[in-house]
Amino acid sequence: MKLNGFPIGRELQPDAFNRNPYPTLGLLRAHEPISWIPAFQMYYLTRHADVHRVLLDAETYAVGVEGMLVYDTFGRHMMTVDGAEQKRYRTALQSSFTPGAIRGQLEPRIGQLVDQLVAALPRDGVVDLRAGLASRLPIQTMLAVFGLPSGDEALLRSWYDDFGGGAGQLHAGPGRSRIRAGQRCRVPRAPAAAPRCAQGPTG
Repeated sequence: MKLNGFPIGRELQPDAFNRNPYPTLGLLRAHEPISWIPAFQMYYLTRHADVHRVLLDAETYAVGVEGMLVYDTFGRHMMTVDGAEQKRYRTALQSSFTPGAIRGQLEPRIGQLVDQLVAALPRDGVVDLRAGLASRLPIQTMLAVFGLPSGDEALLRSWYDDFGGGAGQLHAGPGRSRIRAGQRCRVPRAPAAAPRCAQGPTG
C-alpha cells in the first residue's frame, strides 16, 4: 500500500483537526476510511467494521505499543495488551459489568448521583448542563465504582483534563499535559489496593 495514496490524510492539518475533527473524519469515512496520517505518523480507521475487525485480530494488530499516549501514561493494563493477557484482565473485571450487575448494583447508585446533581443546579437563570451534570456524572460514577471518596472528584477531574490535554497534543510529541498526566497517575503494585493517583507536579 503506497503511503502517498492517501490525499486526505496527507493534507490533514493538526491544529485545524484538533479544533474541529468532524469534517475531516466525515471525508475520511466517505472516501478514505483507512488512511495514513503523516502529521500523526499513524493510520486512521474511521469505519466501524474496519475497527471491529482490527480489534478482533490480535495476531496481526497490537494495541500495546510504546509511544502511545495510553501506554506511556498508564503502562500495561486491559487497554494496552492483547491476546491472553488482555483476556485475563477482562475476565477479572467482566462480572462486575454484566447487564445484570449494572442494573442491580450500579444503576441505583447512578440514579442517586443524578438526583443529587440535578438538585444542586440553580433554579433561576441559565443552567450549564455540561459543567453541572454531564461532566460531573462520569467522574462521580467512577469514584463509586472503585469505592473512592466523593471528595476526590476534583482530583479525578484534573487527571481526566490532563489526559485529554495530552491526547490533543499527538502532533507535538510529549506535550506538557501529556507529561503531567504520566507524572500524576500511577497505580500501586499492591494487588488489594484500589487504583489511586499521587498528587504530582502540576507545573
